[in-house]
Amino acid sequence: MTRTHLFALLLLLLIPTRVSYAIPPPELIVSVSQSILSVIGILTASLILVFGSIRMYLTHLMSIPLFRYSTYVLGVVIIVLAIVWAVLYQQRQVLTNWQAEVDEEVRAAWARYDSIYIAPEELPARRTLSGAAQEISWTDFVKIADGTDYLLLDIRDRNAFEAGRFTSSMHMNFSDLLRGRWQELTDYKNTPIFITCFFGTTGTIVADFLAAQGFTQLYIPLDGLRETVGRDQGVPFEGSVFPTENYFTIIQRLSLEQILTTGDGAHQVIDLRSPTQYDEPTPITPTHQHYREFATEPERSAFLQTLSATQQHVLMCNSELSCYHAEMMYLDTINSGINTLGIYDTSQPAGQVF
Repeated sequence: MTRTHLFALLLLLLIPTRVSYAIPPPELIVSVSQSILSVIGILTASLILVFGSIRMYLTHLMSIPLFRYSTYVLGVVIIVLAIVWAVLYQQRQVLTNWQAEVDEEVRAAWARYDSIYIAPEELPARRTLSGAAQEISWTDFVKIADGTDYLLLDIRDRNAFEAGRFTSSMHMNFSDLLRGRWQELTDYKNTPIFITCFFGTTGTIVADFLAAQGFTQLYIPLDGLRETVGRDQGVPFEGSVFPTENYFTIIQRLSLEQILTTGDGAHQVIDLRSPTQYDEPTPITPTHQHYREFATEPERSAFLQTLSATQQHVLMCNSELSCYHAEMMYLDTINSGINTLGIYDTSQPAGQVF
């Protein structure tokens, strides 16, 4: 018998076993108090006996080398699993919270941009904007710069920029710029800046934003980058305006029938429409709602890492602009080894040919 057991038995001997039920209320109070103390004492002694026994058996088991080393390994495994769980939980919380944070940060931009984003065709809708940037051809921009320093600012998707760009241009993703990186441009506040995007819509939004920060000479390509490169003379553009070779054959545009008849139908849907349209009913239910246009590069990378490499994904859009961003994310998922069926345009349930 160990010292722990002896201490527990002694404690039990000291606990009163009879309670005096005296008539006077004060004695009754004392009696009840003694009863409570008796219960507490019994519980305490029982716990001491239990823990003492457990400690004795563990001490014996730990003296066995195999059990001791197995215990150490199990402890390390539990700690590692706990760390992994904590990291995964944190990533999930970040993914859950960042959309609301982004929406709050760029609410003013959304208010201006949303009507263009949901328009079926981008170019006609963009012309309703009255931006701070002058839409100009490359030839006229060179005349305005007149041999002075100027900045070629490319705000397109990373895939598009790496495929082709203006010589000596600076790349700054649209959302990264809006959410802080614009401060890297403060030395160019009075310098001609040629803002490059495909059709000029995001360029117009960026120009308005930069004008509000004190930038004075802002320009965007006339009719967008694709038209400028194909039309103007002497444009210092290297590579392709399309993000990848065989762009129109790589991008898969799906019909609703293809989606519903492919696999088991349990597709994970990434919704790239305007956030004001997330609650609108669709034939397929999105399981990810993603502010694609306002995701910074680190956030986009983190988002892609949360997608299952084995589950089938569908990118959902409903306008020319949102479907263009779906095309950019399609390339991201393919490059990341994610199983993506293609793009579903809810406005084209029968599918769409480029």
